[in-house]
Amino acid sequence: MSNFEAKNILELLVDIDKINDPNRRAQELAELVPDLTTPNLLSEALKIAAGINNSATCAFVLSKLCPQLNAEQLLEALRIANNIRRPKSRVSAMAKLNSRLFSDLRCEPLKTVRLLISSKSYHACGEILGLISATQNLSFKLLTEAWSIVCDIDNTELNDSELKERCIHAIAEIDREILEKFPNSNRSEAAASLRAIRHEEIDREFCSIPRARAKVLAMLYCYLEGENQSQVLEKLLETIEEVPARPCKARTLINLAPYFPETVARRIATMAFFLLKDIVEDIYSPLQKSNDDWQYYGLRFSYATYREIESQLDILPTTVLLSETLSLLVIAEEILFGSSWQPNMIEGLPPELKSLIFHKGESSQKPRYLNAGFFPGDSEHLIPTDSPLSLDGGAYRLGVDVGEFWGIGKADQPIPDKVLNTFFEQQEILDLQVVANSLDIAIENKIQPLELAEVGNSKRLFFNLTLSKTKRQAIDIDLIFHGHLLQSRRVEVYVVAESREIPPESAFPLQNSSITFTRTVAISPEDLKALKENPRRLTIVAERSIDRNTIGLRFYDTTGNDLGFQESQLSEVNLSSALNAVRKQLLTTMTAYAGGVGGSEKILTKHLGQLAALGRKFYLALLPGLANPDQRVDYGQRLQVDLQPGTVIQVAPLSSQLGVPWEILYERKIEAYKEDRIKLCSTFKEHGLGQDDCPHCNDPTVVCPSGFWGYRYIVEQLPRRVDSGKPLPSHSLPTQIRNKTPLQFSANVFSGFNQLANHFKALAELASEQQLQILRSDSLDAIRITLKEAKADILYFYTHGGSDPFGSPYLEVGTEDQIQLIDLDAWGIKLGDRQPLVILNACDSADYTPDSFENLLKFFCDAGAAGVIGTQCEVKEHLANAFIIKFFQAFLKQAPAGEAMFAARQALLRDHLDPRGLVYSLCASAEVRLAQPVLV
Repeated sequence: MSNFEAKNILELLVDIDKINDPNRRAQELAELVPDLTTPNLLSEALKIAAGINNSATCAFVLSKLCPQLNAEQLLEALRIANNIRRPKSRVSAMAKLNSRLFSDLRCEPLKTVRLLISSKSYHACGEILGLISATQNLSFKLLTEAWSIVCDIDNTELNDSELKERCIHAIAEIDREILEKFPNSNRSEAAASLRAIRHEEIDREFCSIPRARAKVLAMLYCYLEGENQSQVLEKLLETIEEVPARPCKARTLINLAPYFPETVARRIATMAFFLLKDIVEDIYSPLQKSNDDWQYYGLRFSYATYREIESQLDILPTTVLLSETLSLLVIAEEILFGSSWQPNMIEGLPPELKSLIFHKGESSQKPRYLNAGFFPGDSEHLIPTDSPLSLDGGAYRLGVDVGEFWGIGKADQPIPDKVLNTFFEQQEILDLQVVANSLDIAIENKIQPLELAEVGNSKRLFFNLTLSKTKRQAIDIDLIFHGHLLQSRRVEVYVVAESREIPPESAFPLQNSSITFTRTVAISPEDLKALKENPRRLTIVAERSIDRNTIGLRFYDTTGNDLGFQESQLSEVNLSSALNAVRKQLLTTMTAYAGGVGGSEKILTKHLGQLAALGRKFYLALLPGLANPDQRVDYGQRLQVDLQPGTVIQVAPLSSQLGVPWEILYERKIEAYKEDRIKLCSTFKEHGLGQDDCPHCNDPTVVCPSGFWGYRYIVEQLPRRVDSGKPLPSHSLPTQIRNKTPLQFSANVFSGFNQLANHFKALAELASEQQLQILRSDSLDAIRITLKEAKADILYFYTHGGSDPFGSPYLEVGTEDQIQLIDLDAWGIKLGDRQPLVILNACDSADYTPDSFENLLKFFCDAGAAGVIGTQCEVKEHLANAFIIKFFQAFLKQAPAGEAMFAARQALLRDHLDPRGLVYSLCASAEVRLAQPVLV
């Protein structure tokens, strides 16, 4: 190759290195490999490969480069392969590189072996070491170094029994080489290390589970009394007997003894000593026959010392007996397993071991949970969950992780590991955020990143706490994924003034924890992928004070960053009054347009002005901090997050409220409506939807539609609030309606509507019967059959609605039938298999207040629906027809439900000067859409 050609290829390599997409970078580099004919070019290519973070892509590049690498470059390729994080990709790369090891790397065989071991490529180790001893005249030093290399193999990675045997066989082969070539060498340490490897295998295979269970049983013993204590102790001793390795069994007893009262501790210490006795008697005679070993260990491991302890067994204090037994056990382990032996016995009682109680033989991957517990400021020992915190107790921390259950509360809803596996095929780590907030307790570093690997527990995060008052207090912990709230857990704790204070009976349980919001029930891989592809720019999470008298809102952006906290002026009680006032004004507006769709600018000005004034009051009550004179009012600017028109705002339900009309919130300053003062923005059809786009944005006498949340943003309210004492939702909140062709459209109707025929004509004209199959039901029995069969993709209710004397809502269907909640409950409606989108295009169908504890909205969500579109007040026939047809014109083309609702609302306003699209609310994921389009 000429210098000119090499220079051109080098420039191409530089360009390739600048490509951000690792897959494209790898593909272009692979295509260039045939032209990399000089060592310098290949070295540059290896540098590019080393900079590729994606495991599979890096392995692909190395496999393409492998045939052309020289010996030095092949060693560099081995080093790069060693840094590949994903095991499958690392093994794939090593397998390709292994094919060249024997012929090209004999010059540095031990370096090659070390690289193989560090990259977990064990299959070639024994063969290569055998090749070394067969083809080279090795010194004793070099051969023992090779032997020590094999002993460095990390057996924790060896899940394949055949692979384990090969590694142990490699050790034995090198050991045999040493004996044959150097028969006069001192082999005691080598033999001991070989035993250590085998003991390690036994320990990891058979000892870890019973050992961990024994430690947890010891902890339980401390919290029980009487007969329960005795039963736990016997179970503990039975568990220790399951440990087959005597050194491990003895260490387990020694480490557990301090957790027990004197009489029990003495019994356990004595058992440990007699186990030591058996070990000593087994090794004492062979030890005497080895002169070198006896000279080294004899002075330390005196048989007389052991006999002396045995003779004084009845009078030695328990602490002394344990100490002496442990000292002799350490020496015995060194004789058996070598000076580098490190026992696996873990000190203390890590709380994550609790999940191992009585679960012998379970799979290694156990369910993982969002866990939390309290810790002292300077310790990682969990504060018992039946203990209060105290103002004089020093610093405290809240510990949080995702892993096997431990800590406060109970194992309720695990994270969806089976679903996450699809992510781990592409990446080694899932990046989440954990946020801790409290109305009662000051918290430092509220937001912390959490890296979740495919298996095992995440690193435990710690949040520093400052207590300032007594009695029951609460902390809310949110798990965030790309701006989406996945799960929220509330932790409650009782705080006393002094640690010696005894809490009152009403304070129990002193620590408690429960899930208050979850999207992790049966979530599908497709749904999780959709969440990642559609991050939330703003997520609003409701938080209640412990006495339920204050509602606070906290805000997160896409990365989980805390954008602020607002302590609203609303409580559970006056929130109901505020909602009633808003809905009353919406009903007034609805009635003003009763004769059809649309009206004049004068009517629009009046009703937008009235809605804006009430929406502004509601806005200030929910978000008072945003309205202070010294702060900018614009929500996006105030929270320093870029909220463009059409941005999806995610809302976790306010307390027990599901149908809050967020669309009515009005951000701009506006005067109370007076007919002669309030004017309509003259350019609202022309200017953009951003607040600064309006030329009258600072004029409080001008009402502009862009000031309403419903005309600027898409608001999704997620019906996944979990109330205290209620069961967790049993279905996912999907992002896809699993329809096929034709789409099954179940229309359940009230026969007395004047516009019923026109409405069905408009629905039928949306698509052909081959694309859209409409099944009309207008009697109680027909609707019961439809709901029981649960074959609908869209469950549409075009009905009257209302509430009975008990405040329970109903739907009026047919000519005079009513569907009540007790009917739906009696029918056993289950929608979880098909998960249809439910549309309640009805009067009062989403009229839900704290007093109406049973409602249609909650019923359908709990029954497994994908979500519900409902109305905040009575709707008129002409509006119901116009809005839902405009919605379906977009939704049937596979537009997301949130986007389709936003478009329908805008179309009514701009084309007809009708603001009543604000009465529709979405209680579902904004991304929910059809799997198969009906319209193209």
